[in-house]
Amino acid sequence: MVTYTYAEDIKQIAEELIEQLDEFNNINIEDINFIRTSKHIKSDFVLGQTILLNDLIQFLTGKKFIIQLPPVFDTLTDKQKSIVIEHELHHLPTEDEKGLVQHDIGEFRSIINKYGVDWINIVKESEEKVKKLKENEKKKKQQEKLEKDEISKNP
Repeated sequence: MVTYTYAEDIKQIAEELIEQLDEFNNINIEDINFIRTSKHIKSDFVLGQTILLNDLIQFLTGKKFIIQLPPVFDTLTDKQKSIVIEHELHHLPTEDEKGLVQHDIGEFRSIINKYGVDWINIVKESEEKVKKLKENEKKKKQQEKLEKDEISKNP
């Protein structure tokens, strides 16, 4: 079962970025829910995802967007987390745009100019971290199964 939790600490990172960077002056932080999910997103190496909520969900929640973060996100350094959140904020549309903003070269250039090309190592590092997380999850499930089998044998 997938669990979701609100991520107030991530909201704080986003608030700092919005305050520091003029390119985000159109973003209302109250339009966004920041959540952690217990499951990886789409593929094992997605570090975050921005979701545009449909009209009904917007009406019910009072939010327009979700920035969702998988377990591997918490293995990143503070700098790497900021880069990922900044990247996700770039997906949010301005008032003139409809829908989420897709990746473009300008956004990648902006991140490279600020952080250098080393940010690409996040992907390489995350691959190893995801492998370890999956191995640990598998071991945990195996251990739980063994314990369950043992209990059923010796009631």
